Amino acid sequence: MLKYYFEQSLEKLNKNVKKTFITKRRQFNDFFMRMPEGLPRSETIKLFNNLNDKDLIEYKKYFNSRTSIHDISINDKKALHKLFNVSPKGIGKGEAMIAFLIPNARISGGSESYDVTIGSKLYEIKDYSDTAVGAIRLGVKGVTTRFDFWHQLMETIKYIDRYDNVLRDLFNQRSKKAIRSLKKIKDRKMSLLSGEFSSDDFESYINFYFTLKAIIENYLGSEKTEIAPHGKEFTQATFRGPNVKPETVAIEPVSKSEIKNKKIEILDKVKTKDYGDFENIIPQLQRIKYIREPEELLNDINGAAKTVTKASGGKSIQFVVFRPEKINITTNLVYSGISQGAIKVLESTIAEAKLLAKQKLKIKKEAKTRYEKEREKIMKKTGFSKAKSGKLAAEKLGHEHMSKFRKLKK
Repeated sequence: MLKYYFEQSLEKLNKNVKKTFITKRRQFNDFFMRMPEGLPRSETIKLFNNLNDKDLIEYKKYFNSRTSIHDISINDKKALHKLFNVSPKGIGKGEAMIAFLIPNARISGGSESYDVTIGSKLYEIKDYSDTAVGAIRLGVKGVTTRFDFWHQLMETIKYIDRYDNVLRDLFNQRSKKAIRSLKKIKDRKMSLLSGEFSSDDFESYINFYFTLKAIIENYLGSEKTEIAPHGKEFTQATFRGPNVKPETVAIEPVSKSEIKNKKIEILDKVKTKDYGDFENIIPQLQRIKYIREPEELLNDINGAAKTVTKASGGKSIQFVVFRPEKINITTNLVYSGISQGAIKVLESTIAEAKLLAKQKLKIKKEAKTRYEKEREKIMKKTGFSKAKSGKLAAEKLGHEHMSKFRKLKK
């Protein structure tokens, strides 16, 4: 069977291609054999049959010329751009080019959670040649429904809808920031349900969770907030008896297996004058992990993002990301957002650079705002022109302050 496919590949190559690669005939056809059957192989053969003599001679220089993925440069991609762009169903951009450059590179063709195997190493190939900083959208392994944090967010929406009036009243007694976070979550409900979760959404949920945790602490006392841990599914008990009205109380969390042998502790009641029905819904709300531990949301999301760098057997998968002027090879990926129901990530080096740029922009805006306020103050006080007031404002604020503004302005 192998020989049959080998000979079929030979037959489909035109005379010019055969003539160019005649000294590497077996290796060249082995390259086609390493391509997945069907469209990936036939489209690659078609590409070579359509290359002119000049291109064929140029391509031959690159054939089997690299031994490692780290040997491949952005110049290789530019020289072999036609081969780089071969991406029929079954393979992505860059994969055929890598197999052409490295003699033992084998393409998975969609049958694995990674794209290319070179020796014992696994690689995921991503083409982001059109953006230097754009986030990488993950495939099947990044689908949000695979992760518990996403189900926790869905549960949060459910409880906000269910206890809307109580939560709104409680949040209205807090800061404007808290009120905005609750409103944004409600306004963006349909976006979340459709698989969209931006950095602004993340901030809204984090503010919501920290605010609600603080409200519960004020109500129960801080020593009573660590309830409903994982595996402790019962947080309420209802007492019934003859001639008495049933009463539901909050209890220290217990699992089903503990009920028979463990003394159940009823949580102390506190006056609920300012909380209305809040007392009854606390156990429900505390089923959500991030109301108990808000800081764990980012940890869990980053943990989910890191799972894509592991194959099913636990082996590491390196991401090979083609950017406009460089190729990044890394396993250090960080969460960048969620879109179309899948996690987006960034190389850590790019994420750090973006964060630094954001911090610099913040410094610039703060410096500019202070300068403008000082200038306006001088104008009102003296009646001087805008230019003269600006000069005096700059002198008053000093060189250090203005250098932040001017350096960042460039």
